Amino acid sequence: MEENTKNTAKRRFIYGGFILVLAICVGGIHYAYVRTLFENDKHFLYLSDLEREMSLRTEMGFYYSFYKTVVETRPFQVGIFKLLMDRLVEYPHEVNAVNRFNIHPEVPILFLNTASLIFWQFTPYIFMSQVAIFFVMEQMCIIDRKTLSVFVHNHICSLQAAALLFQCNASPMSSLHACYFGVIAVYSLVGKYARVDVRNRYDFITECLLVFPRIFSTTFVAFYLWGSLKRGKPDKDTHVWDILYSKFTDHKSFHTLIYTCSDVFDFMPLSTIINMSKTLLVPIVLIISVNVVDFWIKDAYVRSESEMRSANQYLHNGIDNNRRNAANNRQVNVAKDKKDILMVYVRNLKIDPAVFYNLAMMAVFGLMAGLVMRLKLLLTTQMCILSSLVVKKYFRV
Repeated sequence: MEENTKNTAKRRFIYGGFILVLAICVGGIHYAYVRTLFENDKHFLYLSDLEREMSLRTEMGFYYSFYKTVVETRPFQVGIFKLLMDRLVEYPHEVNAVNRFNIHPEVPILFLNTASLIFWQFTPYIFMSQVAIFFVMEQMCIIDRKTLSVFVHNHICSLQAAALLFQCNASPMSSLHACYFGVIAVYSLVGKYARVDVRNRYDFITECLLVFPRIFSTTFVAFYLWGSLKRGKPDKDTHVWDILYSKFTDHKSFHTLIYTCSDVFDFMPLSTIINMSKTLLVPIVLIISVNVVDFWIKDAYVRSESEMRSANQYLHNGIDNNRRNAANNRQVNVAKDKKDILMVYVRNLKIDPAVFYNLAMMAVFGLMAGLVMRLKLLLTTQMCILSSLVVKKYFRV
């Protein structure tokens, strides 16, 4: 027995090492491939320093200016001080550029030269989408309230770490993302009082009708709380809302002019979707999405038919009441409700939480990429993750 355990642990270690080496090799090949594409397009190695700086357009040049300020300033602490008390960007006002423009990744890079997701300006909206999807999954009974509570707890810990890495800046704790999952955290504690114990068709319909008011009310409270916290304070996310607002109106500001002059902040063109279709990524993902939904529907139908047959067989045999166990009692209840096919079908509808989450995230990233083409990197990555389901036999054609 002990020998088998050791052999199993050894096989797992070898398998994990193989996967790690394979991932590093694929990552290195991808890095070389992307670098070659960039070099063939820009000939960056043969450009002078001035030409290289001129190739940095829109916000790339904007953030590079901070990098250059610190690199060319001696000692290093003086350069950091210039970023903390910047008087050029919003002259004559003095701002903390590190917090105002989220240039935290540049600081450790600069230190290494004389990176993390939580510093990206779009990260709060991605995290908020995750919380929203988990909340919807809980409302649809795909996950239970305990799972939602654990997820929210992890986000709370992540926000606390982010606040420390932001130099104890309170911005992450007062963001829309923090407000939204704060409301969801409260709901996870008292949400059971807002749910209906579904026992029949009428309870099920009532519960379905209450899902939308709960989602709307939590979203409204989150936005109201966020607006109250940022009232009278500078909002570092103003440029994001300005960019979105300018896409549907004639609104113009400093941020919209510096960002929207580049195609990467425009709507995603049809040519991009056509190019992704040529790689078979789009067709594969669409086929998989349809197959997944079809599998869930058919699987619930098969389970329902099997349960109904078992319940009918049980009643036909007439087993003694004293010998019934919990499973038998459930079969009797199913037999009593056999005329209500809807409830039997709903009980047997099993939706994979992981697959549903990835499908929902792909839909969210698709909306983001449609509005801002630069976010296509999120969409394509998520589509690649979903395309891996092609090897899952349950979801094949």
